[in-house]
Amino acid sequence: MSLVKILSNGTDTHLPKRIILVRHGECTANADINVYGTTPNHKIELTEKGIEQAKQTGIRIKKLISENDNNWKVFFYVSPAERTRRTLREIGGSFPKRRVMGVKEEYRLRELNFGNYHDPASIGKIKKERETYGRFYYRVPGGETGAEVYDRISMCFRGTFMAYPSDHRSSSRGTVRFVLVLVGLFLVIYVVTPPTLRHSKALSSCPPCFCDCEEDPMFSPIDILNSSLADCGKNDPQLNEEMKKDIATLLAEEINLQKNVTDDVLNRTKALIMSAKRASSHYQKESEKCNIGIDTCEGGREKAEAALIEERKLSALWETRAIESGWKD
Repeated sequence: MSLVKILSNGTDTHLPKRIILVRHGECTANADINVYGTTPNHKIELTEKGIEQAKQTGIRIKKLISENDNNWKVFFYVSPAERTRRTLREIGGSFPKRRVMGVKEEYRLRELNFGNYHDPASIGKIKKERETYGRFYYRVPGGETGAEVYDRISMCFRGTFMAYPSDHRSSSRGTVRFVLVLVGLFLVIYVVTPPTLRHSKALSSCPPCFCDCEEDPMFSPIDILNSSLADCGKNDPQLNEEMKKDIATLLAEEINLQKNVTDDVLNRTKALIMSAKRASSHYQKESEKCNIGIDTCEGGREKAEAALIEERKLSALWETRAIESGWKD
């Protein structure tokens, strides 16, 4: 059954009562960073400790959403990685099947792409370079930027939630809860939206946890102010100050951010065009050289053919005179 059918009932649209974000349990790469150099990121597995963390988290989430509600339901979303899928399997053990409305593996919820294999030395170098360049815009060699991850997040969440009538967005009292089992950096980029992201220095992955936030202003105008997760930054003075900004300020910052992203893309496009023009000019010059060479060869061939014809004429003349003089073959 599709999510739209689950959330829609005729013209009346119901939004989830609560969204719970869960980071996967401890994985082998958390315990040993060298794993990144030998195992593809999406195949990294949980440790025994991570499996137990996932089980306990499932118990806590079930208790959280079942309190004071006899009609609760849950819909699970999971990032496409072995460690997140295993975390979901362990969490799901706490939920009766009749309470689970659906499970979906959403590829837009995947981890920030760090490229392929990395040894510890290269990871350390990348982290230092990212700090000086800026975490949101830094592109890991062979990977993607935080800005590109944010674009994925926006498309995913707008497609899932924001397509419904605005008069239902902040007033829903439905029974459905969403549980999203995610990877660490994806969760960070979603919780800390761009206006707060570029001011924050502490953007490391959180420990395995869930985020219990108020459901009442669940959605904000055009998904700019992430007020559904405001208390996630309440213990950080810098983030807390950002959360208090009015919507006009945040809109201005968001527009400026989008302009910077557009300018960055435009500059990279211009650089690619210039590179293509240089390559085209180089090939054109080489082609002209070849054409000159061909013309030279063609001229030489024509001259040789003309000389050969003259030689044959002269040879025939002498042969005729020799015959006339009595020469016999």
